[in-house]
Amino acid sequence: MKYKYDVFISYSRKDYVDGNYNVIPGNAITEILNIFDKNDITYWFDKDGIYSGQEFMEIITSAIAESKMLIFISSKHSNESKWTAGEIFEASDGEKVIIPVKIDNSQYNKKFKLLIRPLDYIDYQENPQDAFKDLLRAINKVKEDIVQKQREEEKFREEREAEAKKEKIKKEISVLAKDCQRLTLQQIDVVNQIFEKQTYIGNTTKICPICDKEVPISSNFCNRCGWTFPILYCIGENSASPLDEKQLSVARINWRSVNMVGELQDIKKKLEIEKQQLQASLLQAIKEQRSVTNRLNDCESALQNAKLKIDVLQKGLSDEQTKVKKIQEKYENLLKKQNYTELNQEALFVNDTEKVNSNNSSTTNCNRSQSFKNKNDVFIFVLSFCKGTFLTFNPTCIDAKIQYVELSKALHEKYNICTNEQELKYHLKLYELVDFIWNECIKNIR
Repeated sequence: MKYKYDVFISYSRKDYVDGNYNVIPGNAITEILNIFDKNDITYWFDKDGIYSGQEFMEIITSAIAESKMLIFISSKHSNESKWTAGEIFEASDGEKVIIPVKIDNSQYNKKFKLLIRPLDYIDYQENPQDAFKDLLRAINKVKEDIVQKQREEEKFREEREAEAKKEKIKKEISVLAKDCQRLTLQQIDVVNQIFEKQTYIGNTTKICPICDKEVPISSNFCNRCGWTFPILYCIGENSASPLDEKQLSVARINWRSVNMVGELQDIKKKLEIEKQQLQASLLQAIKEQRSVTNRLNDCESALQNAKLKIDVLQKGLSDEQTKVKKIQEKYENLLKKQNYTELNQEALFVNDTEKVNSNNSSTTNCNRSQSFKNKNDVFIFVLSFCKGTFLTFNPTCIDAKIQYVELSKALHEKYNICTNEQELKYHLKLYELVDFIWNECIKNIR
């Protein structure tokens, strides 16, 4: 349906003009009309109130039907008016959208309260500017919905027309099919009569143009290649139906293709076998690749472990080399100290020999009067009776072979310390032996 107006305005004239029919300055209805004019919203509005009676009812009904929606200006006067009530009922019957705009706090008319109470209203008196925006937004929304509805209705109408047209065409096809069937039956009857006459005069067969097979003259198709014969094929020169060369060429190619089916099937079987072999080879190659990959991974893992072990061994070797170097240094120091001790002992021995030669008669007494000054003298003395490859001044050292018999004789002759071989062997460690000899020396001194 095409609409003439966007909005039908339902209001009370008492809110628009005074008792002398002068427009009330600054009234809400005038402001709303100005907003509609500025935004190109078309509307029906009983501005002059010149209609009455039956004529007014017809005009109101027509205007509401030609409008997209109804704007109800709710006020004390409009809710008391029977005309606004009638307009609202008419809009509701026509399924028009009703938008209430409250310009005061009056309650809706009881006659139509149930119709518009659930509707959202626009409050004009609280904030007119916001009310104008809300009103324009609501009007535009209704207009968009109507446009969408019209589109859907137009689409539905076109679909119904298309369906009706299809049904009409189907009926025409049915009529034409019946006519074609009737003509085909007549044609078949005539062709059969021709075949009977051809057989009577001796023309009983015809040659297939596709596979060159000889078939009965009444055959509709070749039972070898399946080609369908045109009506009246090979029925005299004047009445023979012409053949489409392109159609013949395609049919011959198809026939040759049918003969090649066996060969193609054999080729297909061979290809399937090769495909299976290739798949098997591919699976075997994948397995071998995975095996090689696993071996490579194991080799890489073993190589990493070997590298780690080599690093540990190199570190241990470096530590051992450091220890050996330290031991060599200690050994060299010990050799130096041993040489120094031997030189000192040789010097002492020379001095003692000179003293013996100068006074042989007093040697025994002199030797018996000698004594050790400290434990170091004892250690040096005992050291001269030791045979070993690794000696140190550390008193805990036991890596030495002591000549206990010679040591016992020397202690008695030189220092007048009387001790036997068993007592000396009792002290296995070198520092214990030195302590024992030192204690014996102290006893003699006392």
